Amino acid sequence: MDNISEEYDRLFEHIRDCTGKAESFKTTKRRLSLGTFEPIRQRKAARAQATKQGRPSSRRLAKSDKRRS
Repeated sequence: MDNISEEYDRLFEHIRDCTGKAESFKTTKRRLSLGTFEPIRQRKAARAQATKQGRPSSRRLAKSDKRRS
């Protein structure tokens, strides 16, 4: 019986943690101005497009440039 209680407690704690993380993401997203959020959205779209086309992302390009220096 104790084992079931412990499992339930762990599950409940995990769900509570996940809920807290989701809420903090929503709060952060709400606080961002449209001026800040739009470049993030554009960057995400550009990365998705580069991935579809098989191009390396800008982050990988930047790393390779640093290695060459």
